[in-house]
Amino acid sequence: MSLLHSDGFDSHATGAATLADGDPNWGAQVGVSINATGGKFGGKSLRLAASTTGSLAFTASGTNPAFAGWFKVGALTNPLVLLADATHPLVVLNVDRSVSVNDGGGTLRVTMPARTVPVDTYVWLEASYRSGGVNANANGAPVGSPYVGAYTAPVGPFKLLNAV
Repeated sequence: MSLLHSDGFDSHATGAATLADGDPNWGAQVGVSINATGGKFGGKSLRLAASTTGSLAFTASGTNPAFAGWFKVGALTNPLVLLADATHPLVVLNVDRSVSVNDGGGTLRVTMPARTVPVDTYVWLEASYRSGGVNANANGAPVGSPYVGAYTAPVGPFKLLNAV
């Protein structure tokens, strides 16, 4: 397993022009800000305000990518794309709080059940695209059945919090 990109956001100054300042893996940021104390452990976090359209682009190289992070989401009236690749949503939080994990072709591969991500509660979500399948975990445990078989690999650049 290789670490593609990691950021706790504490290294980014609140009010910095963009996350790309000092970090070449972060790209364009629209509607996403740095919250000084909103993180899981009291540090800085990314924030997409309610009713805001936004996203944050990043690059990650290599094959068979894996993505993980803490997510805390308030009430939803529409699905929220937590992670997207260059052309398709990869990890989607649905209104019933279930999570859909798609491949790079937009095909649904893993479904986590309703209430996987409770309202206003931090949940550690993982999606991994490995040879022969797609896996998803919530809070470190498999949730939903892993997909085994061929799939279209995700291709960057990637986007976090791709609200539309």
